[in-house]
Amino acid sequence: MSTHTEKRVMRMPLLHAGQVEVHTSPARFKVLACGAQWGKSMLASAEAIACAAIGGHCWWIFPDHPLATIGWTYLTGLAKQIPWCEIREGERMIRFPGNGGFAQIKSTGQLLRGRPLDLAIFDEAAYTPEDSWEREVAPRLSTRKGKALFISTPCGYNWFHKLYEMGQDPAFSDWASWKFPTASNPFIDSNEIEAAKARLSWDSFRQEYLADFVVRSGAVFPMFSRALHVREVEIDHNLPIFVGIDFGFRTFAAVLFQITSAGEVHVIGEMECNEQTTEAAIRRLTALPYGNGKPLAARIETIGCDPAGDSRNLQTGRSDVQVLRGLIPSARVMFSTSAEHRSPEWGAARIRDMLLSADGKTRLYVAPHCRGTIRMMESMVYPEHREGSAEKPEPVKDGVNDHLFDALRYGLVNAGVFGRVGARGMQVAWL
Repeated sequence: MSTHTEKRVMRMPLLHAGQVEVHTSPARFKVLACGAQWGKSMLASAEAIACAAIGGHCWWIFPDHPLATIGWTYLTGLAKQIPWCEIREGERMIRFPGNGGFAQIKSTGQLLRGRPLDLAIFDEAAYTPEDSWEREVAPRLSTRKGKALFISTPCGYNWFHKLYEMGQDPAFSDWASWKFPTASNPFIDSNEIEAAKARLSWDSFRQEYLADFVVRSGAVFPMFSRALHVREVEIDHNLPIFVGIDFGFRTFAAVLFQITSAGEVHVIGEMECNEQTTEAAIRRLTALPYGNGKPLAARIETIGCDPAGDSRNLQTGRSDVQVLRGLIPSARVMFSTSAEHRSPEWGAARIRDMLLSADGKTRLYVAPHCRGTIRMMESMVYPEHREGSAEKPEPVKDGVNDHLFDALRYGLVNAGVFGRVGARGMQVAWL
């Protein structure tokens, strides 16, 4: 039997120049604002494994479980190449038995308490609560003088932006920060970036691909123009009708639209009614004259609605969704409980992408008679930006325009306009 100690060599993944710059920085706290597909997950997984391999304790922290699952895939992809480490699926932990080092996946929905840490990685830090860092994780670094890496695409002027500014300030000698656009990743095909310009509005492109900090203020849809977006859109009787619904006794709102073969969305109808039961409102909806001689209900393919409508009404014993299903049984009724798809700001950003992409294309048009939808596009605003305010940068719910806005975004999400329904862990109810 050999008595000499086996030399173990672990090959780390190839990093591009920007990743190497961040990795080799001596700063204790590093803040990295980067564009989509820049390679943040590869860098983070390499940092986590490298820390654990020398006996360190590392947490890689995500804002939610679906994103944490993606991180676990990266981490295990590296760990499977290292025969002397353990992969603990149940704990989502990579462990090195010889020295006690580990790298573990966490999400901010968990209680972030436990042993001291040598490294904490906050992935998509702009979308995680600041308290997760200040009250839960930062104290875990004190004993071992641990380090932290905050990595994210920007999301306005929130706490991640504050950390980024600290990294640019020489007065904070322990901090360093960087901003890298997607194009600085040499492994990304430039055609992919050009394709993104066709999908995203200029503001979305700046945030997602240029890694700019974009502050939402003023009009929610500043690019909306009657000259460009309002036009006579004929109902295509060969295409199905989609409906988005926002339930409410005070205001019930519905938006009707069709999707062309070119991927354009044509808003062809709308309805708002006040102080009516869900049953009465839906009966009014099905009576609208959009059926080409057939009842409108027979033409509707998919109805996307507010997930809150699945809650049972204590007086009637039925939910709004059950009433809807009973009155329009031929339609597919869907709602998403995904936090992303329930977010008004996420929906507003996707609508902006359709109104005017970064390369000047329009994919959403509104018929002139849909005056409420036109009013909504022109009137919705953000709250006035106040530095340090905890108020979310989301469209103001004014009780006038937000119902049609919600109806439109629920419809677009569940019609699959923003991507395949069910992607990225989204929960969908089929009734």
